Amino acid sequence: MAVYYFVWVSIQSKKDDKKIWVLPKKPPALPFGPQPEPTKKEDYQATTYFEHESKLIKDAASQILMGCLIPLFMSWKYNIHMGIFIQAFMLPLGLFDSVVCMKYLGLNGTKEKIYDELLSDPMIEDSDKKDNKSEKKEAIKSNEGDMNKID
Repeated sequence: MAVYYFVWVSIQSKKDDKKIWVLPKKPPALPFGPQPEPTKKEDYQATTYFEHESKLIKDAASQILMGCLIPLFMSWKYNIHMGIFIQAFMLPLGLFDSVVCMKYLGLNGTKEKIYDELLSDPMIEDSDKKDNKSEKKEAIKSNEGDMNKID
C-alpha cells in the first residue's frame, strides 16, 4: 500500500491537466459468446491525465484492499491461512499489472502513450479528414478543367 500511496502522491503533485481522450473500460467478454464490438470514435471520453490516473490508482488500490481484507477475515474467522500466504506473493505482482504504477516507478520503458490515449479530439479529426477529402476532390476537378483548356 505504501507504493500505491507514493504513486498517488506523485500524481497529486504533478497534476497534469493536459486533455486526452481515452476509451472507457470494456466489460469482460464471454469466452464463447459474441465478439465485442469494435471501438468507435464516439466511444472515446474526454478527460485529463490527472483525472484518468487518479481514477486508475484508486481502482487499483481498492482492488488490493479487497484482495487483502477477504483473506484476513477468512484467517481470523475460519483459521484458513492459505489466502494470506498467497496474497504475500500476489500483492507485489499486482504492481506490475498497474500501468500507472509502472509509469511513476519508471518501469514502463520508452512507451509514450501508455493508456492508448488520443491527444486530440477524434471527432474533430474525422471532420477535418472529410473536409480535406472534399478539398482534394475539388482541386482534382479544377486541375482536370485546366488540363482540358491546354489541349
